[in-house]
Amino acid sequence: MLITNPGAIRMGSRGLLSLGSALLIAGCTASTSSPSSSGRPVRVAAPTYAEFGDGSAFPLPAARFPEDSARLVGPHYSLQIDRVAFADRLTQDQAIGFEQQVSDIGPMRAAPGHRFMMLLTARHKVTAALENDPMKQVSSDGVRAELRVGGTTLRLPGGFSDLAVENTILMSVPTAGDPVLAVTDSGRTQSLDLATGKRGADAIAGYYPVPKGSGFNASMSGIVGRAPYGLSVSTKNATLQPYLPRAGWAGKGRAWLCLNGDAAAVSPPVGPKAFGYDLDVGASFTLDLTGGGIARGHGQVGAAVAADSASLASLADTRLYFSVPAGFRSGTLRFQPTGSFRVGGRKVSWTPGRQPGPIHIRLHA
Repeated sequence: MLITNPGAIRMGSRGLLSLGSALLIAGCTASTSSPSSSGRPVRVAAPTYAEFGDGSAFPLPAARFPEDSARLVGPHYSLQIDRVAFADRLTQDQAIGFEQQVSDIGPMRAAPGHRFMMLLTARHKVTAALENDPMKQVSSDGVRAELRVGGTTLRLPGGFSDLAVENTILMSVPTAGDPVLAVTDSGRTQSLDLATGKRGADAIAGYYPVPKGSGFNASMSGIVGRAPYGLSVSTKNATLQPYLPRAGWAGKGRAWLCLNGDAAAVSPPVGPKAFGYDLDVGASFTLDLTGGGIARGHGQVGAAVAADSASLASLADTRLYFSVPAGFRSGTLRFQPTGSFRVGGRKVSWTPGRQPGPIHIRLHA
């Protein structure tokens, strides 16, 4: 008997739905079951059914998962699961949003050995893990998602980017086990149990959450011959990352302290304008670790003012990072510019003036 009254639907022991409703399935086969109360025959869904619904509409009652636990974050994505419900059947009204182009849809029933899972994803949030994406957008390149149920792997409809926005998905899944969403990014997989809304043991702890702190500004002037030429390095924040595109995954028990921002070159109002530099990052930036030890910088820091520039200053992206213990929360950064300096296309000796003082880096979760 079909349950058409949502109030008659009971919650299961795990906070999910135990339903007696029917599902609409594209490409399904007709059943020999007797007609439903709507007068239309009950159809049996194809075991491989997977389809998007009507936006964020979720026609089954279900409790929202806690936001902090039902979330996966990786180097190039942030994924939030809002709620999940399971059903053996859906009424015509519950199913129609998944096949809007068909006007004569009837109630649906799951194939033998299967049940239906309705999943609502939430729009992704920008996290500190995505600070390395200059557009602050989730990129689906290299990110793969799949559903694992009782030893069976199922493909999700659409591409990964469809999971990072608000969408309702309806799928046929085996009854042999609880469905687990597995997402692989840059060679590492993290999983989320869709029956409990909890991350698996493969979750990368450094993403929940990503420790973050303030950046720094350091500038100084130096002399080439008798003319002053200046440089500065400015970073917007500091984050502790498990992975960086230019460095890969940090080693066991390690993390990357990442400081992204700008480097600037400043030419004098009189004299050759074309001034540039490329710093030896390992020699120019050192980090005194709380508790002892020194970390040397990695990355690229440099800038140049072109000879025909209308400005006396020029900015360039800075990517500065350090290998630190995963539990790093504070340290002292020291900046002593060392590297290659150029004026008018020639290598020159740049004599620094007053050195910047120590810079204190502090992170918080």
